[in-house]
Order: sequence, then C-alpha cells, then structure tokens
Amino acid sequence: MGPSSTGGTVLLGVASHICAASPGGPRYDATMTPAERSHPDNGIWLCQQCGKLIDSDTKYTVDILHGWRRKSEDATVREIQTGKIVVAAETAPMLEDM
Repeated sequence: MGPSSTGGTVLLGVASHICAASPGGPRYDATMTPAERSHPDNGIWLCQQCGKLIDSDTKYTVDILHGWRRKSEDATVREIQTGKIVVAAETAPMLEDM
C-alpha cells in the first residue's frame, strides 16, 4: 500500500497463496491443513501481474516463492535498520526467475 493524492491509500499488490487453498489450484498440497493453507506463512505479496503469472506458469515452485518472500522480508528489515532502500541486489534474483 502507499499514499494517494486524495489522502487515503492505494493498493499496490495482491496477496497470493504459495500453496493453493483449493484442490486443483497451483501448488496445492493435500498434506496441509485448512489452517496451514490460510496462514500468513502460506502467502506472498505480489504485484497484480506477478500474482497472475505465478498461478499460470508451473515453473514457480513452492521453493522459489518462499525464496522470493524471504529475500523481500530480509531486504525490508535491512531498509528499516539502515534507513537505506535495498532494491537492485535483492530484486535481481527474483526477476531472473521470471
């Protein structure tokens, strides 16, 4: 989310499941409980285009998506700690996967 010119917020992404919530969905894992499927650990925040892409191309595995999430969260922690934006080095591996 980010600020808008009207003083509200603008939604800049979508919440996506890493393992699908329903049978037949992308990366569905029948061994997961309903609580595990709906838990925040099974989610990743992406732009609209990437959210659609990961659900239509089977090359985006659970491991890849967990890696993206971990790299993004690590970069965010560093940005908060240092006050410096971390983009190029952290996003490059994710973009190479696309």
